[in-house]
Amino acid sequence: YTEENTLSLHDALPISAIRAERQSILDGRLLLAQPDPVPPLISRASDLLRTALNQSFAAYAQQFAQGVQSLQNQADWSRLKPADQTAILQNCGLDAAEVAPTVGTLQELLQSLAHCTPQRWAERTQAVAGKLQQAAAACAKKLEPTVQPYAAPARMVRSEAELDAWLDEVRQAVKVKLQSGPVQF
Repeated sequence: YTEENTLSLHDALPISAIRAERQSILDGRLLLAQPDPVPPLISRASDLLRTALNQSFAAYAQQFAQGVQSLQNQADWSRLKPADQTAILQNCGLDAAEVAPTVGTLQELLQSLAHCTPQRWAERTQAVAGKLQQAAAACAKKLEPTVQPYAAPARMVRSEAELDAWLDEVRQAVKVKLQSGPVQF
């Protein structure tokens, strides 16, 4: 990973300052200077990385907790047996949130970054929504074995007439599917 890929845009100023100081150390041939100018630089960079990693994980953990809670609050979910709920959560990867990265020491921080960068945490955060949809579909399938998934076609609607046309298209497609059983959006 690189600094550019690891930190968000709002951290650009601290990154620039760290880069400038690093370059100054190299240009001034200060690597052997006393006191050593490198440890404070490493400390500031690691603090910046630590903050970015913790923030990314916190966003993931919040999305995960809210998503699972939302799923559990759905009326259909409460109709499932607890064993079925557990099985669905496990099959969809929603049975337990990921463990928080360990960032106490520099070595732990580097290991956590090697395992999962802030961008990867952002991707995991986004993946929660898909896993929740998968769990909701599994729930519906368990309760209504003949349920058919339906994804409404994506459209840019600019007028009421276009909206009516799109709604008619969706209505007709769903009517056809209803002949074979319930439809889930």
